[in-house]
Parts: sequence; C-alpha cells; structure tokens
Amino acid sequence: MGLELKCRLCHTYSEEEDIFCRGCGIRLLTSRRYDLTKADYAFEGDLEKLALLKELATPAVLLKTFYLKKAISLHEKEVSSRSILVDRNTRLGSLLIKCADKLCLKYLPKMYVDYELGFNAFSFGLDEKPYIVVGEALLNTLTEQEIVALVGHELGHIGCGHMLYHTLAEFLLQGVTFSASALGVPLIEAPLRLALLSWRRESEVSADRASLLVTESVEVVRSLLQKVVSLNNRASLIYDALSEL
Repeated sequence: MGLELKCRLCHTYSEEEDIFCRGCGIRLLTSRRYDLTKADYAFEGDLEKLALLKELATPAVLLKTFYLKKAISLHEKEVSSRSILVDRNTRLGSLLIKCADKLCLKYLPKMYVDYELGFNAFSFGLDEKPYIVVGEALLNTLTEQEIVALVGHELGHIGCGHMLYHTLAEFLLQGVTFSASALGVPLIEAPLRLALLSWRRESEVSADRASLLVTESVEVVRSLLQKVVSLNNRASLIYDALSEL
C-alpha cells in the first residue's frame, strides 16, 4: 500500500501511485520543473489560430453556456450507450495513465471503446472534463506502441487546451448542429465555423507532436497514421461498393 492522498476537489482518497484522482480524475501530484508542458509540443500555427478563435468567441462565454454543456452531456450518453468505459486497472487504462502522466496533464480523461466507430478516434468535452473515444475495430488492428501513439495524440489535444473548440469542430464534422431549434441559441455563426475547421488542421500537428513525445519513435507514429488512412480508405471503398448493389 502506498501513501494515500485526499483529492482537494472531490475529497476521494487515492494512492500516490494512482497519479490521478480515482474520483474526479484531477492530477494529484504537483508538476516538477522538468515535466513536459504544452510549450514542448504546441505548434505555432495552432496557437495563432486558437488566439483568433478566442477573439471570435471567448471561452468564458461558451464555457458558461448551459446549452453547450448540455450538448456535451448528451453526446457522452450517446457514446456510452454503444461503448465500454476503459477501466484504469486494465492494460489499456494503464497505458492511458502512463501517457497522461508523461505529458503532465491536469486531468485524466475518461476513455471509451466504441463498437460502432470503426477505424477512428476522437476527443471531446471541456478542459476539466475531457473524453477520448476509440473505435474497437481500430484498436484491434494496432500494436501496443501504435495504441500509445494514438492515445498520445488525443491527449495532446487535451494538453494543448483544445477541448472547447475541438469539441465544437468535432460536432460540426459529425453533423451535430448548434441551432435555435436544437439548443436554443445559434452558437456557431459562419465566421466561427470557418475558423474552427481551419484551426482544426493546425491543431492536429500539435497532437502529432505529443504522440511523438510519448512514443519517442517517428516510425511508430508514421505506422499509426498509415494504418488509419489505409483502413478508412478501404472501409470507404467497401461501403461505396455495397451501396451500388
């Protein structure tokens, strides 16, 4: 038994070796001067466009919006209905904690394995309550080191503070609309939509850099990206062929 630590937020007791609170997921140990920070992997283009997004719609306004939080809550329920929550005591859970610790994240995200997502993965939520979703089909095709690269990529988004805008971008790409009929307020206007989708491409560079840091291998990250592209292209061709039958 290690030293027990009491969480300052939810007051749950966890062992020092847990690193992250078993209740709310906040990091229990203070960061050290030699720990990684987002400055070690955040891409300059990402930071510049993120600053532009903050001018178009300040995080304070969006974070306090009841409708956005409601949408995220509904999205988590939808995901959890077709997924299994990763237990931190499993091998996958252990890899998640190891990667999150290496990147010195403030919060450990909940991670779901989605049976219907196919060869994809994404993250969503808010900075203090992030989620990672990985397709079961994708997990089954990856080596353990490629899984580390995948987890590191999604954690990179969280570590860079992408969650608010990354979630909005994911919702847009998945067809989740923020309209008066859906959520009560038109949160995403045309200029913000364009800025979101443009920034999203830049944010992927930061996430790939985080992936490189946790794996310490260019070859592993390259292999992961090649597999994801190849598997999705193959799945798309099969879908198109079946649609023509």
